[in-house]
Amino acid sequence: MTDQNQLFQTLQQENANLQSQLAEAQRQIAELHQSRALLEALVEHTPSNISVIDLNKRLLLVNPASERDAGLSRAELVGKTQYELYGAEAVAEWDISDRQVIEQRQPLSTENMMPLADGDHHFLAIKFPLFDEQRNVYAIGTITTDITEQKKIEQARLALQQETIDAQRTALRELSTPLVPIAEGVVAMPLVGEIDTQRAQQILEALLEGISQRQASTAIIDITGVKVVDTHVAQVLMRAAQAASLLGSQVVLTGIGPEVAQSLVQLGTDLERIVTRSDLQSGIAFALGAQAPGAGPRRA
Repeated sequence: MTDQNQLFQTLQQENANLQSQLAEAQRQIAELHQSRALLEALVEHTPSNISVIDLNKRLLLVNPASERDAGLSRAELVGKTQYELYGAEAVAEWDISDRQVIEQRQPLSTENMMPLADGDHHFLAIKFPLFDEQRNVYAIGTITTDITEQKKIEQARLALQQETIDAQRTALRELSTPLVPIAEGVVAMPLVGEIDTQRAQQILEALLEGISQRQASTAIIDITGVKVVDTHVAQVLMRAAQAASLLGSQVVLTGIGPEVAQSLVQLGTDLERIVTRSDLQSGIAFALGAQAPGAGPRRA
């Protein structure tokens, strides 16, 4: 009788263990179902495009966002290759990052262009490898977000920024190379500060444009505010005089102080083509006198 009791107790214990194992298995199955449901809900309802392709570019999985972006149903997408859906040119671009994912066996983020029914769209893509049981890459998962509108906004912002920069440069150029109309046929350009290569070109362009627009026969360049006159500045003045003469205009150079005059002499600058005056007032007086009927050219 004792043996029967022990057997019965053993069976009860084994049954209890089986019931416990069954309950644990059921709990795990329920958790798996819940996890799968959450995963499916995430894939199905995310606004991002989720897809999986095999190593031959064939679509294995797509979500509703993929259907929306492609304008095709899941049945029309799954089983088709990207070549069939989007063309060789687009796929060749995507293949660069696909190969990186396969070779490096790591996720990466990249930007892709995708041809859709309403034109090309920009997508931010996160690509990652999928492994089989032998840890070989057998497919590539991709999560993409359409950033076309953000790109347009960014391009508009950059364009506006560039317009602002261009306008500022124009304003600075006009301030650094002001051309002042003195009288009919007479313009003046007072220069201040240092003259580098870029500013020298601006001076020349502004002077010639002003002479041409105003049909000026006399152009006064005042260098009172230019403290350093080296070879470069002297060459700028000579180029300005030569270019002005080609437009039929006489250059009057004013504001030459003792130090500047000495520098010009030491540099051996040829001032034969340039009228010089000590200050802007004298230069204006000369220019107005040169405009008088019957007045001939005069030099210092």
